[in-house]
Amino acid sequence: MSAYTVLHAKIRGVTLVSEELIKRPLHLRRDFEGVVTLLELVFAEEIEARGMDIRAELLTYKRILPLLKILSLFSRTFRYPMNGFVFETKEKQIIASVNTSSLGNQWEIAMVATHPEYRRRGLAKELVTDAIAFVKDKKGKICKLEVIADNTPAYNLYRELGFIHYDSVAEMKLEPSNWPDIPNSEIPDEFNISPLKRDNETNMQRYDLKVRETPEKVQHFLPIDKKRYKSSKLKNLVRPIMVRLFSIKANSWLIYSQEELIGTIFVTLDKSRKNPHRIELVIDPDYQTNLARSMVFFALSKIKESGLIHQNSLIAVRSTNNELMDLLKELNFSIVENNHKLGLKFKPTYF
Repeated sequence: MSAYTVLHAKIRGVTLVSEELIKRPLHLRRDFEGVVTLLELVFAEEIEARGMDIRAELLTYKRILPLLKILSLFSRTFRYPMNGFVFETKEKQIIASVNTSSLGNQWEIAMVATHPEYRRRGLAKELVTDAIAFVKDKKGKICKLEVIADNTPAYNLYRELGFIHYDSVAEMKLEPSNWPDIPNSEIPDEFNISPLKRDNETNMQRYDLKVRETPEKVQHFLPIDKKRYKSSKLKNLVRPIMVRLFSIKANSWLIYSQEELIGTIFVTLDKSRKNPHRIELVIDPDYQTNLARSMVFFALSKIKESGLIHQNSLIAVRSTNNELMDLLKELNFSIVENNHKLGLKFKPTYF
């Protein structure tokens, strides 16, 4: 360990790494401006390519923290929504950050950013290591993250820390200026489409569909969690509140072949006009060739009907799904970013 990372003092979670830098826990409400400034600098190209407003997005998270604190009294899922660590200078400038958030027993690591002038000092490695320790301390079973495929140093760092590369996705966008003609937005007659229902029977059908859609190699590392598809009164209560706070409109449809669920369409509209819309398709592999084009057209028609066509529309596609990627490119979608998904599992601790 270099002299740079030797701990000189530790007071209330604050670590004096050197006379120049201090490492401490992230406090989003207090650190909001500093974190936004850092992310806007480090991820400027990614933010512009997507058409995002990172300030508006983080401001929403900041505003809902009191609500999440109340919800945490009733569900462990909401207990750790925005934790992390930062490095700051003696002038209080945040120059590196990491965030952890929980989804039940699964955690996500994000906002791994280092100011260009402070790179190659091991700051990101130290922050991610602290984030891993935090998740492990909170009895998390797995933590996940995404890394840009071209970011070899970051990818190698995560692999060095024990992360397993279990999947890859391409994030694709449709810009308003490239909007394609939509000759037919109807689902073929041999299939039935209806708005999403959130009853237990439908949720289990969605779970079965997701299992069929996800490659075995991915499920070997990260099995589809059936619990995430179960309804609860708290989920039903929280969902419309979150939709309102994030200024979005969530639309969802189910597609059946006779009695079998073979596809779902999710269209999330950003009503604030500050961030892109998002499309998510889940298609039974046996029906993709006959159904994918109609599903994409259907999703785009709903965005067009909303009148909110002056923002980008994003969709994430598994990198191995060449057929769907080719279709989207034909319809004027372009790849924003190729990302690798990595995960780290924790072994149970026995006492």
